[in-house]
Amino acid sequence: MTHEPSNPLGLSQLYASREYAACLAMAQQELADNPHDVASQFWGGRSALALGQAALARQWAQECCQAHPGDVQMHLLLGDCLLLLADPAGALAVFEHALLLADAQLAASGQYAELVAVLCNKIGDVLYQLERFAQAHAAFARATTLHPGLGQAWFNQGITLLALGQGEPAEPALAQALQLGHSPRDTLSALGVSLIAQRKWHQAQGVLVRALAFDASDTMVLNNLALAHQNLGQLAQAEALIRRKLELEGRNANAWVHLGNVLREQGRGGEATAAFGSALQIDGRHFGALLGLAVLHREAQAISDAIACLEQALQNVPRSHPQYPDALAELGSAHAALGVHAPCEALFRQALALRPQDRQIWSKWFFVLNNHPDKTAEDIFAEYQAFQVRFQPAGQEALQAPVPAGGGTAKPRIHIGYVSADFTPHAVRHFLMPLLAHHDRTFFEVSAFAGMAGPDAVWAPYRNLVEHWHFTKGMTAPEVAALVREKGVDVLVDLSGHTAGNRLDVFALKPAPVSVSWMGFGSTTGLGAIDFYLSDAQALPEQDAPFFAEKPWRMDRPYLAYRPATGMGEVGGLPALAKGHVTFASLSRAIRFNEGLLAAWAHILERVPGSRLVLDCKNMQDAGFARRIEARFAALGIDASRIECGFHSPPWDVLRQVDITLDCFPHNSGTTLIESLYMGVPYVTLSGRPGVGRLGAAVLHGAGHAEWVAATEQEYVEKAVALASNLPALAALRADLRMQMEQGPLMDEAGFARAVEGAYVGMLAQARERTH
Repeated sequence: MTHEPSNPLGLSQLYASREYAACLAMAQQELADNPHDVASQFWGGRSALALGQAALARQWAQECCQAHPGDVQMHLLLGDCLLLLADPAGALAVFEHALLLADAQLAASGQYAELVAVLCNKIGDVLYQLERFAQAHAAFARATTLHPGLGQAWFNQGITLLALGQGEPAEPALAQALQLGHSPRDTLSALGVSLIAQRKWHQAQGVLVRALAFDASDTMVLNNLALAHQNLGQLAQAEALIRRKLELEGRNANAWVHLGNVLREQGRGGEATAAFGSALQIDGRHFGALLGLAVLHREAQAISDAIACLEQALQNVPRSHPQYPDALAELGSAHAALGVHAPCEALFRQALALRPQDRQIWSKWFFVLNNHPDKTAEDIFAEYQAFQVRFQPAGQEALQAPVPAGGGTAKPRIHIGYVSADFTPHAVRHFLMPLLAHHDRTFFEVSAFAGMAGPDAVWAPYRNLVEHWHFTKGMTAPEVAALVREKGVDVLVDLSGHTAGNRLDVFALKPAPVSVSWMGFGSTTGLGAIDFYLSDAQALPEQDAPFFAEKPWRMDRPYLAYRPATGMGEVGGLPALAKGHVTFASLSRAIRFNEGLLAAWAHILERVPGSRLVLDCKNMQDAGFARRIEARFAALGIDASRIECGFHSPPWDVLRQVDITLDCFPHNSGTTLIESLYMGVPYVTLSGRPGVGRLGAAVLHGAGHAEWVAATEQEYVEKAVALASNLPALAALRADLRMQMEQGPLMDEAGFARAVEGAYVGMLAQARERTH
């Protein structure tokens, strides 16, 4: 039996009119005279359940089921009663029995599909409460198949997929629920979560704004909408939403952590520290607060404090915590920042085992790996190959754009697209601006795909150097790739490699006929989907090609041109002549300080009597770290009085007091090397590790001073000692070095732009050959 019991007293009409009290009273009156009247028990039970009197309702429902053991409706009522009485396991057993009854009737008659769907939805709901999400999903899927118009089942299917971590398939289920009119407030909120899970920040923002309109005090929607604004770079809006949430839930530690992260992104470190502190007052071991403080400490170069916070955080939570991999990677990076590489590999391997698809963790690992003093080129490239397999597996479908026809017949100009999040005062400006400023706009159209929130985020000197700005912060890789194709880009240029804000996910989709990586990272990206790596014969010699996933494109001139910062001032005379001793220096970050390097520097100081070594970098803001560096030199026989640790930005006055710069190895320094030359300070480099270990040599060849390039550590020491041993020659060199640079290829901006444009044309020609 599947029909509702007869009700000669009009009980069903009272129930349908939601006159539950009247219906219950009438049922009780009838049962006083006729204790076994099923209709009165059934409708009275439903009314009692609606009024919250679950125990009475269960009593009558049980009697109904005993009287009619094959009736589905009776079992539905009993299951609902058990749910209200907090007995989900009992309710599940009753609903599953009712489903067996309904399935038998469906098989026998072909009817009752909607009733079966309702039962499947109820079963799925209980399974969801029991956190048996895979089984719940199967139940909801059957419900929507049998009854496509059941909006609640579509909604339940969507939130169950979210619980399973499947944000993408949740989206159409929730969209269907919304179309069917299921609770717009709840459905829009869940749909926003689905879009956030897919990092569709723009769409999530629009949906959550609609959800918030239903209830401006919905703290979950406030939180998620703030998250969308944050990831779109709209930090002021994100902050306002979080503060509104805190007005409603002032004791919510997670909200304080969210506020701290947004304040940190705005550069308001003191306020961020206070917000994390508020979270810790509520929960003294809050993982997110400790992680946030660790990031603040790292940014302030208080690395030891950062490590302490991270170790405390990791002790307090299981490995299943969603941010556990982030803390592992942060801890690995913190150790590496101090030049302590031993624990790093294990930490990153743990992080990647937990979250193998996280590109940010891979990128952090590559930065640490490139600086690791003990890894071979083969060791390092093997990790990049693992990344390639993970993010560009064989046979993966890409958007490969058609190659434009040659001879300029198809398009009047070649369209170049530059991809970066660093159209800011970032150091890349010294090398990118010369190229953008000298592109021949007669033959080349220039676009920027900027990982930024909008035009206000662009550093003013860049704004007129690009014809078309496209702001991609918050856009998914397919969205950016589609935009690149829509704009007809011919050559897409990666300026970031694995640095922060990179969009290698876009390049993996091959949205342009030619893609090329240049300058931003100093090493391979590991992505074979990128066609070329733009370099020169010194930065990427033939023997290093096997350690690049991209095909090397070597220009016949230096692979970069340098535009100095304003306000660097004059070079000045040789400091050694005034001080009576030679001053060596390194302005590189401490992640590059390793035992072999420090030993070489100690040998140089031993060989040059009275000489001093200046170590000027952000890490030296940590006084404890500076003392440890001095102790390491003391262990090598160098007194602390000969080591000067500090940090100055900009470093021009420091360089005016330096005679010779010492490059790092196996990972060379970067912009500071070319700045050193421009300030009249020669440097010695050791060329070795592919990519990042050739940077110093490439710049020196471009400057016309290949004689300062060493091939061994002993030769490195000898060259530094030789420079320091002839002060008159060093003084003459200092007087001429800036002029040599200004007249040489390293500062020939127009010549560099022509060479790069020629490379782009050549790359397109090769691409055309491949397609024919």
